[in-house]
Amino acid sequence: MDLWLDAANGKVGLEAEPSFEKEDSKRTEFDLDNGLTLEVVKQAVVIQSIVPMNPNQPISVASVPRVNLTHANLPTIRFLPDGTLSETSPEKIKLSGRDGSALWLVQAKDKLSYEIRNTDE
Repeated sequence: MDLWLDAANGKVGLEAEPSFEKEDSKRTEFDLDNGLTLEVVKQAVVIQSIVPMNPNQPISVASVPRVNLTHANLPTIRFLPDGTLSETSPEKIKLSGRDGSALWLVQAKDKLSYEIRNTDE
């Protein structure tokens, strides 16, 4: 499942990865209240390095799962089938109110889930 975050337009949405079916009939989208702002503070960066044993051997990507994002240009929290998070999911997200209060959604130290905190630490 993909939870995408569109901070610029004040929207969040949840939908299944497009695999067998191109459209998720149960997908949903929400508008943030006008008094809330959403900010992805630390987007995860994944650097994949596949080094073959033999430099003349072509790199096989047969075992690398293909990721299909419907909203590829937006930060997305990806929940994998076993309930864990994809390594490309944002590390920190800040939700702020117009009164200056803020809540943080921060990846747990084990990188398997998120925690809601009052600070980003």
